[in-house]
Amino acid sequence: MSLTMGQTILVVDDDKEIVRLVRAYLEKAGYQALTAYDGETALHVLRHDRLDLMVLDLMLPDRDGWDITRLVRSDPTLAPIPIIMLTASIDDTDKIIGLELGADDYITKPFNPREIEAHCGTLTVTSPGVSGQGSTFTIQLPIHRSEI
Repeated sequence: MSLTMGQTILVVDDDKEIVRLVRAYLEKAGYQALTAYDGETALHVLRHDRLDLMVLDLMLPDRDGWDITRLVRSDPTLAPIPIIMLTASIDDTDKIIGLELGADDYITKPFNPREIEAHCGTLTVTSPGVSGQGSTFTIQLPIHRSEI
């Protein structure tokens, strides 16, 4: 099953311009985009809204993306939510830690919009949280270089 219009994606980043850009593209593609600029707000949204995917910055002002990923993966009700880490950290060790903690994909900033499109377009995961039966979905972000 493809991630369909109307499904909800949480975008978490302390850079308001990146959040604005990613949100605009998601909404243009027909998705509902929720936003958070810090870890505590992200956790509140995670616990109170039904999400289909999260785009998560690693470096946040209060809780880092690793901590949020760890909390999400340890909570049976949140664990099925796919996580794409979007971060300025280019250290391979950071990428490995993020993936080992349960991130489904990892994209570094500054990012080429075609890279985001490729990562998101090919992210396919099994998520019992989408239909309750275990389903596969793909998300595509229509982001183009000229728009960054």
